[in-house]
Amino acid sequence: AEMYCRMAMEIEPHNGRACIQYASISHDKGDFIEAEERWRKVIEIDPYNYSAILGIAKGSFKRGDYQIGQEMLEQLINSDIHKYRIVPYIELMNLSFNHLKDYNYTVEICRALLENIGVGIREHKRLEHVVICHLALSLSKLGKHSEAITLVERYLLENPNNDEYRLCLSQINREKGDHGLALSHFISIFENSDEMLSITDSNCTNKRITVDRLFHPNG
Repeated sequence: AEMYCRMAMEIEPHNGRACIQYASISHDKGDFIEAEERWRKVIEIDPYNYSAILGIAKGSFKRGDYQIGQEMLEQLINSDIHKYRIVPYIELMNLSFNHLKDYNYTVEICRALLENIGVGIREHKRLEHVVICHLALSLSKLGKHSEAITLVERYLLENPNNDEYRLCLSQINREKGDHGLALSHFISIFENSDEMLSITDSNCTNKRITVDRLFHPNG
């Protein structure tokens, strides 16, 4: 397929379909740096191509150029065409919370997602708790524990079988200083699931119960 794409582009350099397929091949192989170069060719033809902009962001992150990656993702969420897509927000949340540790910015991204996607978030049930937990944990780290707890408790009432919310409440109460309640929420998880605990996955690719900094390094 890659050879046919190259042949098509040699005949017609601005063949959009061939350029997109050519970039997608590298992207699907996980070679985001090579894919980034190919996606830039797509951008020359179609400046608003969603896959190309997202692909450049992923390539930039792979190279360690977080600023370019962030700018690409922000271009998507600020676009009237693409602001209803959830993935760019998730990528930005992961960047701001885990890498930049900019919790004010994480709150801003989460709220922009909820505003732009609205009830459409329920179509992404697999990712809904990722958004709410990032928002709540960011609020907690900013000292807004009550607001964070109220938010998570509301979603837990709507989704009583999602233990991610109990883990989130455990973390928030621990940061608040209520270690008894933090432990209570943590223990309640085992009453609802037989799954093993694992390290948190902000992209929600791991379907097991996850833990985000639940335990302090000093105990």
